[in-house]
Amino acid sequence: MLIHDLGNIVKYKNSDLRSKRVKQLKEQIMRQYGSNAHLATINMAKELRLNNKIMSLLKTEVLSEANWERLICLYADWRVTPKGVKSLKERFQDFRNRYKISKRQIARYFKNAQKIEMLILTNAKIKPQEITQKSAENAIMKVLKDKSE
Repeated sequence: MLIHDLGNIVKYKNSDLRSKRVKQLKEQIMRQYGSNAHLATINMAKELRLNNKIMSLLKTEVLSEANWERLICLYADWRVTPKGVKSLKERFQDFRNRYKISKRQIARYFKNAQKIEMLILTNAKIKPQEITQKSAENAIMKVLKDKSE
């Protein structure tokens, strides 16, 4: 699980949670860290005593071109579902389905995400369609191989 997703359990409706244990965990997290997913994540991260740079990235909610690290983190998150690496379009459909977001609202988010994707990838040597589950697996394997050498 990624650090910025720690508090996401509070987003789910109890009716969407399958097991009694997960429902109890959600209630415990809400009592201990709050019912807002972003704030719950920040509170959990504080307990983990993460370094200041990571905490700063977690706390940042305002996006600007000057904050490239945050934009790249956000874009990476937008390209991954629980089932792997997906296109922006597939990911935003996943958001809509899982979080019950209206078509109008998701369209607005998607339009902004496309602008951020263009901004990031204008400065990269990769095209959006080249970011796939397979390419991610290959990159991970390369890093692991390089690390073991």
